[in-house]
Amino acid sequence: MLLVQAPPGIPVLTRGDDVAAVIAPALATLAWPDGSVGLGAGDVVVISSKIVSKAEGRMIAARDREDAISSQTVREVARRERADGSVLRIVENPLGLVMAAAGVDASNTPPGTVLLLPEDPDGSARRIRRGLAARFGVRPGVLLTDTSGRPWRDRPDDPQAWREATDALMAAIARLSEQEYVDVYASSMKERLNASRRARVQERVATSVATVSRARNAVSSH
Repeated sequence: MLLVQAPPGIPVLTRGDDVAAVIAPALATLAWPDGSVGLGAGDVVVISSKIVSKAEGRMIAARDREDAISSQTVREVARRERADGSVLRIVENPLGLVMAAAGVDASNTPPGTVLLLPEDPDGSARRIRRGLAARFGVRPGVLLTDTSGRPWRDRPDDPQAWREATDALMAAIARLSEQEYVDVYASSMKERLNASRRARVQERVATSVATVSRARNAVSSH
């Protein structure tokens, strides 16, 4: 059975940060149904490539994002003009990945800058794994990933698109770990909603009982 959690409390990383050291406190708070906490043998830690890029100083100055994309393009696979006049380019980047805009990211970066993908993702994952192993005594799998599917980027406000991207990622992790995916977040949220509904019903019942009691007392006094 595959259980998934998104630990809260991960701060914004900057150049020179030790990714393993920064995320370890949040990972240590994870609580699992079997009563264990933190990381265990066989766990897989999935990390956004963006925070790794920030920690490794992959943010560069770029007046024009298109120039940065061109600098990271080995070959152009396809292009499509959008209605607003901008151009979407699907290219192969120096890592051999075929993706939109060569993975160059201008979101959540200071004006005039862009973020490139990690220069050596495998090496970054190995370093993070060693750092986590030193802190938790186990060697978890480490996967660097991010949103690069076209459905998500073309429909950023569509919950269904977010779900498609999540399902694709979880299917990949399930195949790697040979475990069944169980959406703990969805089930926990469902339980929270049910508990909230029960609390509201109990509050209404208590209010009704109090109202009836006051009415009876009023009748008795007459």
